[in-house]
Amino acid sequence: MKECSGKSAGEQKKIILRLKEILGAQKRDYLLAKIVSSALEEMKKRAKFEITFAREHDLAMRARLEKKLAECLGASEDADIKINPSIIGGFVAATDGYRMDASIKGQIEKLKKLKM
Repeated sequence: MKECSGKSAGEQKKIILRLKEILGAQKRDYLLAKIVSSALEEMKKRAKFEITFAREHDLAMRARLEKKLAECLGASEDADIKINPSIIGGFVAATDGYRMDASIKGQIEKLKKLKM
């Protein structure tokens, strides 16, 4: 299913429908669910994520955090690292569908919302 990576949702749908036709013609359409779920798992493993820090950190600490977050987010351990001093401290980790805000700025904003 490497053909699906980097394709739009419409293009991916066409590829899957064509695969369904081929498997159906060969009386093996029961394999489609397994193929698609395996492909989704592989895509998830390759999913990139981003970590934003308030300041630079040493490589050992970054590597430990990348590994833990990759496990939690189901992504590859190869994160894009960004620096944004406005988050004050902590970090923000994000994938395409999930955002984990462990920054000081984020915690202050949550407290402000609770106070209102």
